[in-house]
Amino acid sequence: MLKQKNKLDQEIYQVEKLINENKENFPTDAIEELESAIREARDTQDGENLDEIEAASAKLMSVAQSFAQKAQAAESQPGSAQAANPADGGSDDSPIDVEVEEL
Repeated sequence: MLKQKNKLDQEIYQVEKLINENKENFPTDAIEELESAIREARDTQDGENLDEIEAASAKLMSVAQSFAQKAQAAESQPGSAQAANPADGGSDDSPIDVEVEEL
């Protein structure tokens, strides 16, 4: 049980980092969907039901992966801020990875 709670905690941290790194590039509704998934995960994390913890983890990672794919697509589109001015020192064009290793 503790292992799953720690895993969920790490996933929450990674998703929050993903939001902070990409917040200015995305519509409010996409950010709100991620933040909602984080709130649900935190609420579940405090419980003792292993199935609910694992379900919250899966949902959070699913929403985060969708967001990461949109972030990557937006960076590679012509006319995006990065494509229009690549010398601004933005991304190194590496993929955004939201997977968390278990300890």
